[in-house]
Amino acid sequence: LKDAKIDAGDRVAYSGKNSANWLAWNLATYLVGGTWVPLYDNQPNTYVNSIINDCTPKLLITDNNVNFTQYKPQVLSTYLEGNESENIILPYTDNELAALIYTSGTTGKPKGAKISHVNILSNLEAIENTFHSFKSSRSLAVLPWAHIYGLNCELYYNLFNNTTTFVNTDK
Repeated sequence: LKDAKIDAGDRVAYSGKNSANWLAWNLATYLVGGTWVPLYDNQPNTYVNSIINDCTPKLLITDNNVNFTQYKPQVLSTYLEGNESENIILPYTDNELAALIYTSGTTGKPKGAKISHVNILSNLEAIENTFHSFKSSRSLAVLPWAHIYGLNCELYYNLFNNTTTFVNTDK
């Protein structure tokens, strides 16, 4: 992301299936202070363009072919290369924008919701208070992580509790 000149406040869109690469790009975006914009892997090109034109990301990470109609971000493959860092400093405050989560577009034009870092943390706390910790549990991620429930309940909650998450990688 640093090679792509992504800085704090820049938006990074990702179109792809749940995967370790999805998670790595997501967390890397947060580490540079960027805003994460997950897209559904199977969304029609018209919906992808609608989201891209609305949020104007600086970078789109995808293995899908997208024919842009207006705004054209820099495009990278979902394949991840990079260096590990032992000094991780989160460059944002709790109330800064973490993600723009868009509806799937099945009932009309996709609509975006702004999610702050404190929103994510408060959701994790509410899940913990309601269901208590499942520290020895295992989970199968069945929803796309572009969906707010999948993102919070299947991905972040399991990361927060250091539990095992299985991801279906079938195409």
